[in-house]
Amino acid sequence: MFDNSRENFRFIKPYWRKGVVPILFLLISTIASFIYPLFPKWAIDNVVIKGKYDQLIVLSGFLLLLIIIQWIFAYLNEVTFFKFQKSSILSIQEKLLRKVFYYPLDFFDKNHSGYLVGRIRGDVSGLSYIFSSGLVMLFMDLIKFIGAFIILLTINVKLTLISFSIFPFLIWKISSSRNSIKQVNEKILEENAILERELSDTLQGIEVFKSFSKEEEGIERSVKALSEYQSVELERNKVSVRYKNLIGFIINIGQVALLYFGIIEIITNQMSIGGYVAFSGYLIYLYSPIQNLGHVMVIYDYAKRSYFRIKELFDLLPENNGDNIIDKINRIKVAGLSFSYSNGDAVINELDFDIKKGDKVLISGKSGTGKSTLVKLLLGLYRPKKGNIFYNDINLNKLNLNNLREKVGYVSQNIFLFNQSLRENIVMGNKDVLDSELAGIIKDCKLEIRKKAGSVLKGKDILDLDISEKGLNLSGGEKQRIALCRAIIKDPDIIILDEGTSNLDIKSEEEILDIIEKKFNDRIIIRITHRKNMSEKGWKIISM
Repeated sequence: MFDNSRENFRFIKPYWRKGVVPILFLLISTIASFIYPLFPKWAIDNVVIKGKYDQLIVLSGFLLLLIIIQWIFAYLNEVTFFKFQKSSILSIQEKLLRKVFYYPLDFFDKNHSGYLVGRIRGDVSGLSYIFSSGLVMLFMDLIKFIGAFIILLTINVKLTLISFSIFPFLIWKISSSRNSIKQVNEKILEENAILERELSDTLQGIEVFKSFSKEEEGIERSVKALSEYQSVELERNKVSVRYKNLIGFIINIGQVALLYFGIIEIITNQMSIGGYVAFSGYLIYLYSPIQNLGHVMVIYDYAKRSYFRIKELFDLLPENNGDNIIDKINRIKVAGLSFSYSNGDAVINELDFDIKKGDKVLISGKSGTGKSTLVKLLLGLYRPKKGNIFYNDINLNKLNLNNLREKVGYVSQNIFLFNQSLRENIVMGNKDVLDSELAGIIKDCKLEIRKKAGSVLKGKDILDLDISEKGLNLSGGEKQRIALCRAIIKDPDIIILDEGTSNLDIKSEEEILDIIEKKFNDRIIIRITHRKNMSEKGWKIISM
């Protein structure tokens, strides 16, 4: 299909198996339409000239039947191909999402979420042509081209060769336009992803723009991205129109030649009028595929560029995931651990500690000393540059990361809430959790939502509350309590609080910590906090 035919065929083959039915409908519709040009010849040469008027009604009835068949199957072709196309695109998007979700965290550090949305949505949608009737029609056009050429030769060899004389110019134009089409298609795919990134950035930062009274700056950024995308769209349109129009111009010259030499053939009795009409009809099948190529070349190359960009994402390696499964985490050992972000200074340098089941650990240190980074290393979200992390004496590199993370209740300092109900935000897809169990955890965490009208929601009444985007309809303390519920519902072997109670007052924080210590007194509890007045009694201190 593209540069590596065998590999690319393997990519599209599973989807095209579902395209057999629409292809069959297209084939029947195409065959029916291919017979049309012969009817004027039969009507003129047999009915009009030879006076066989009794054949007119038979001929007309047969033509009407053919038109109905062609119309029915053309309709079925369009409907089934559209369904086939959309299901194929959705399947590829799902497959790509499944790959992307398992890429290492540093992949997401380097790629803006809006940009990735543009790649997943826009680049995959660019493959639409590969799963449309257009690709099959290209093959059908080739068959019609060959068939029409043979039929034209049987009608009049001289006119066929004259009509064919414009093809060297058409081939030259197709060849010379490939590079400009490639460049503009690459640009439009990248600009689409950049546009998604910029719009996502400005809309998510609306609070900042408003707080600094800089709405116009946000508008200018968005309009600039829209304008740049529009410019590339216009550039592609110019390339496409210029290409198609020049091909159309060359074909029109061929039709003028047909008119001139065709009339001469009729005058010299080398061709009948019916033959000329049929020749003109079949000439469309000779020229139409080349004319369609003007449009096909642009969108086919667009699909080709899309495929290369998608393959680039598919070829990335997922997280380094081991095979070892842990039933219960009893110990964490860190030996000579060092880490730095891309070519920067070391954030963590030669860190050693040993934590056992039942330990309460406080990680302390100034801002920027790598406390939150340490948590991400413990979760396998980042990999150490040097040193090792062991769980139950098994190296983290050999552990199944999904299994490990299922056993960790993590409350990040950056709490993300989904635009769903409070129940869905806590259970995170776990449908086995009972509402009564949820209500108990909500009560333990003293989670209450105070509405604007002054009423307070708690217990089971709170579960169906809709959370707005990023939890903007909640206070910082409410969000932290929801995150705590989310961590506790897992009944984890390790619970990690990365500034997980920073938005609570001192009394509420002590109440929550007391609940956690009682619930998880036989587990590992890890805390990161900047508060100076907290009690350190019974806590193992790790300084960074």
